[in-house]
Amino acid sequence: MLASLRIRGEWCASIYNGGGRFQSASADFYDNQSIDQLRRWQQPGDITDVPQARLFGGNGTAESTRYLDEADFIRLRNLTLGYTIPSQTTEKIGFSKLRVYLTSVNLLTFTDYKFEDPEARSDVNDSRNPGSTFYSSPPAKTFTIGLNINF
Repeated sequence: MLASLRIRGEWCASIYNGGGRFQSASADFYDNQSIDQLRRWQQPGDITDVPQARLFGGNGTAESTRYLDEADFIRLRNLTLGYTIPSQTTEKIGFSKLRVYLTSVNLLTFTDYKFEDPEARSDVNDSRNPGSTFYSSPPAKTFTIGLNINF
């Protein structure tokens, strides 16, 4: 049995959610709203970091540190498990070597980051905005099952 794994992580990093001013925009109709809208200011005396909702008013849509989040994470990037069938068995069926394996990419991610992907960076090829994301898609989880046969 052979196993290999690759883990990636990042600590003490922040990422700016460029889409936050649309996703957390106090009832603007452009995008679905994030769950933080449930913590919005509603009446005098409320203490919150989310502005009052104003339909079509766009309250709180200016760029702000409100959209800056800690992006610490640990990700199991690659995991491969493989097994080479003993030669006594493979020679009986006419093979010199037979190996079975399973590979997974982006299997697990541990993070408190509340948006799409703590490792994401700007989807736009824009070197002026490092450390920011704008509706970045998380990486796909992929699984591969393989068989290597030598005659």
